[in-house]
Amino acid sequence: MPLAYTSILEEALAVRQAAGLFDLSHLGEIEVSGAGDVFFLQRMLTRNLASLRVGRATYSLMCNEQGGIVDDLLVYRLPDRYLLVVNAANVQKDLDWLRARAPRGVRITDVSEQTVIMAIQGPFSVSILDPIADVEVAAIKFQGWAAGRVAGERALIARTGYTGEDGFELILAPERAATVWNELLQAGSAWGLKPAGLGARDVLRLEAGFPLYGEDIDESCNPLEAGLERFVDLAKVFVGQGPLLRIKQRGPARLLVGIEMREQAIPRHGNQVLSEGRSVGYVTSGVYSPTLNRGIGFAFVSSRLAARGTSLEVMIRGRPRQAQVAKVPFVKHTAHGGT
Repeated sequence: MPLAYTSILEEALAVRQAAGLFDLSHLGEIEVSGAGDVFFLQRMLTRNLASLRVGRATYSLMCNEQGGIVDDLLVYRLPDRYLLVVNAANVQKDLDWLRARAPRGVRITDVSEQTVIMAIQGPFSVSILDPIADVEVAAIKFQGWAAGRVAGERALIARTGYTGEDGFELILAPERAATVWNELLQAGSAWGLKPAGLGARDVLRLEAGFPLYGEDIDESCNPLEAGLERFVDLAKVFVGQGPLLRIKQRGPARLLVGIEMREQAIPRHGNQVLSEGRSVGYVTSGVYSPTLNRGIGFAFVSSRLAARGTSLEVMIRGRPRQAQVAKVPFVKHTAHGGT
């Protein structure tokens, strides 16, 4: 996927106002199957999968023994196995991590080369996808999936997303991908659908309040300080549970917060964050938000400064620029198809 097909801002606005089409083939896909697969994943992932039924998906984290985040991922419950969609840079690391801990009878299979993922996101996604699918896509609930055909090609059609807009991910065989991509572009031309690149995806996910692995989160931070506690079931046993319980008890020393600029400036990864002239943290990622017409970002700051509205400064090109802690998500999500 390119940084942009036309321009980052044009593509980001298309997703907010109409629809955008993303090639997500860079993501990794790992299947977990065999006797005891659910018990294994219960131990490896922070989310409780006991109630995850066939036809559903959920977001989860995978932690190391210290509670650091090995990866964040989507888990799909298929009829006879689980499908993990993981970050592109982490595929081999995740495979090694899972295989080293899998009990006898549990199979860990890398199917990244046998699958392609594309996503259509935006308020007109249903209108564009429905006429060329053989299932009623509007009936698929948020974080649900259905098996069907799109443009005549077999696909797993999931309603998740990373932009804050309604939309669908299509998981299919690589040899079918070009046909489906072209059919979607044709079907969406009257609705304002545009192909969108990595740049727009980064703007949209940040506006929607989603952290990015390798920028905002990694093994040096834990889910509690990253604001991801809602995706952690501390009542079940999993790798990293003990340290996270202790952090929960004493409270994290730092927190990942949303920041918005009060001047015309854009925060960038690594920028120092100040309070009353003293360093209190650093920016993990930042962009210009075309929806809000201002610079926004994520930053790790001291927990005592994490309250919404707290005044901060961000060092940008050698100058302190005014900012404040903001509500996350920065842009309100549109309604999805059920819950």
